[in-house]
Amino acid sequence: MAEGRKSFKLATFNVHSFTDANGKPTFDKILQFVEDHGVDIICLQEAGKVQTERLMDNLKHFSANGLVASKRCSIVSKYKLEAVPRKYLGSRSSTRSVTARVLLEGNLSFILTCVHLNHISEGTRLSELNEITTNLHDLYSQSMTVIAGDFNALTLEDYSSDELNHITQVRANNRWERPKRALTDRMKQLGFTDTKTKVTEFSGILSTCRFKTRVDYIYLNKKFDDFFRIHNFTQRDVQASDHNIVISEVTY
Repeated sequence: MAEGRKSFKLATFNVHSFTDANGKPTFDKILQFVEDHGVDIICLQEAGKVQTERLMDNLKHFSANGLVASKRCSIVSKYKLEAVPRKYLGSRSSTRSVTARVLLEGNLSFILTCVHLNHISEGTRLSELNEITTNLHDLYSQSMTVIAGDFNALTLEDYSSDELNHITQVRANNRWERPKRALTDRMKQLGFTDTKTKVTEFSGILSTCRFKTRVDYIYLNKKFDDFFRIHNFTQRDVQASDHNIVISEVTY
């Protein structure tokens, strides 16, 4: 990183109710990882209120006003957060998401939405994404914006033809939908860029879930991408969930 530049680490992690794939509690392991790796802002999915508040209380360098949560999605931050009320989605919405403005130093800020989209149907995922992006269109269009979380969606370019054939077979055996690309294509159409594409190489592993596919993402809109730079991108198996953590180091 260039001398004199500022940076922060932004992560997303489906914490599986703070248990590993075998149901063993992993709260302490997740807390230790966040502290040891200097994560500054983290989007959590499948995160219950009590455990998330406990995590916040144990992260001593995090802001007292650095937690927003809804529908088991949370944003935990060392920077102050200003929650965007869920009323924009309507009282009957079941879409799992939470949105906040992240207040960096001075007058610098950006919008961050944490999502956990449907795991069964691409059509349902598209409807959920449309609900979020339509209702937050004005805010997104006027602001530097990040949408991060468990999208339960594939980027088909991640895989070779043999790998895609294997994924297709596994899904057929389990009576799941075939691999589809509509959701990640829609993110591109909306002007959002996958942070993985912003680095020439990345450390860690490609997959982010137990089915050996990449379904967790950090997406940036053009305003964010024009101002900030992705200095580093990594995906780590913390062995603390049935998902892996995704981390982007952002400089400015």
